[in-house]
Amino acid sequence: MKMVGSQVAAGRVAKNLTQRQLGELVRLDAETIASIEQGRRALMPNVAELMDQHLGLPGLLTVAALELPDVDTTPNAGFQRIPRKPLKI
Repeated sequence: MKMVGSQVAAGRVAKNLTQRQLGELVRLDAETIASIEQGRRALMPNVAELMDQHLGLPGLLTVAALELPDVDTTPNAGFQRIPRKPLKI
């Protein structure tokens, strides 16, 4: 997710937009744009498509969003529950 977020940030900066301005274009708040750019939130394909249009990118972010592994798009997908033994008191 961090690589995709870096691509979003690079495209935004190249168009001389603030996070708030990009957010207004794609109907998200600036905090959400920041989370995507920092790799804390996955870029959803529908948002990626809007960003591609507004940033003049030929499908770059859409392809990246569609190809994210499940571990990056599904909360806790990379975690496995470890059974615990009851504590003896």
